[in-house]
Amino acid sequence: MYYLILDTSKNLSLGIFNGNTMVDSIVVSNFTIKNALSDILLPTIQELLIKNNLTLTHVSFIGFVLGVGYFTSLRVGFSVVKTLKVALNIPIIPCNNLYVMAYNYLLNDSEGNHLILSTGDIGKVGAVIALFNVAMEYLIEPTYVEDDLAIVLSEYLTSSNIVVVGNKIDYLSTIINKININFTNLVGYSLQNIANICYNDYCNGLLNKELKLLYGNNPNFKKYN
Repeated sequence: MYYLILDTSKNLSLGIFNGNTMVDSIVVSNFTIKNALSDILLPTIQELLIKNNLTLTHVSFIGFVLGVGYFTSLRVGFSVVKTLKVALNIPIIPCNNLYVMAYNYLLNDSEGNHLILSTGDIGKVGAVIALFNVAMEYLIEPTYVEDDLAIVLSEYLTSSNIVVVGNKIDYLSTIINKININFTNLVGYSLQNIANICYNDYCNGLLNKELKLLYGNNPNFKKYN
């Protein structure tokens, strides 16, 4: 069974998978006015399928990263997958990269006696965070923070060991040091990590998850809609 994984939260990352096995992938960055994501996304999908002797009719579902990311690239990606959903009558399986980074960390964690604070990059100011337990359940839904991290986490600081993962630790480091949260190494994520999550959801029949984008570059929102 073939499916596509699409991440437009920052660059364009696109992969074709068969089960949990990656067939092929492509990453495109440095978009310009002449090489805009809206112009190249569908042709890139077609190019990757043709290269592997496939067509859109072979695609059973599309896994899509809802954010945290930038407004324009997320909207372009989302518009394309919604169009393909209707045209091909296939589901979209969503996930967000805060979840994926925490999941990726737990794959390599041997103790599992703590909470995971996952952080997302939104630019120079602020960050988006989410807090998970080791069962990958949300304790704090994706939330924008600046200097109020201690307030947001206050319920958990005295009773729980928290580790920090993600790609915005540099911005939060001073605040984190003040409230005695443990660091870990920066943890990114890959198309394979996204595929593992989306494929498991598909196999378990979780096909009706909410499709709500997480725009990371608008600090006027405390919760992203």
